[in-house]
Amino acid sequence: MSVTIKTNLGVLKVELFCQQAPKACKNFLALAASGYYDDTCFHRNIKGFMIQGGDPTGTGKGGQSIWGGYFEDEFVSTLKHERRGCLSMVNTGPNTNGSQFFITYSRQPHLNGVYTTFGRLIDGLDTLDKMEKPWAWRWWKQSQRPPRSLRVARRRRRRRSPRTRRQSRRRRRRRPERPGRASAPGSTPGAAAGRLLVGLPTPRLLGRQSRSMVGRTGR
Repeated sequence: MSVTIKTNLGVLKVELFCQQAPKACKNFLALAASGYYDDTCFHRNIKGFMIQGGDPTGTGKGGQSIWGGYFEDEFVSTLKHERRGCLSMVNTGPNTNGSQFFITYSRQPHLNGVYTTFGRLIDGLDTLDKMEKPWAWRWWKQSQRPPRSLRVARRRRRRRSPRTRRQSRRRRRRRPERPGRASAPGSTPGAAAGRLLVGLPTPRLLGRQSRSMVGRTGR
């Protein structure tokens, strides 16, 4: 089954693995059908790694599943983060999947067995390229009439506090980047690349490419 993610930078068509990850797919489809994802933004974007969205609060700390809380992971040995365009759930630990998801920009083997993969991009690589390029965000920000549905987040600098030698050594050891509900220390939170609507096939066109979109674009 395929769904369409419509952003103000273009359209992404994603194939869902409903048999391998039934709960993740059911959760994603139900939230999309209810308008939960309408006009939400991609709040975290890291070039060469992934873009993260699905949080209605836009902070990276919100969102819940259709069951009102979290649901368990669905790991399948054949579904791995081995390519550009993998669609996976965001979590903060084992069995803490809510509404947030991410799309990979490249192969990320260290995420296998940690985050549930439930889909892959089958069309719209040109749109994904636009979402990854930082010049696109600067251009929209500097233009006189930027799209109202596009929000660019400013990067804030934090003041450094004194650390002990032990803390400094721990700081030097960089761990692999991972998606999460909030930007982890040492990560580089990217600017929001746009907002999204998820289009679903109607009952009559189930199995075919949908022509109608759920919800309306933000104004």
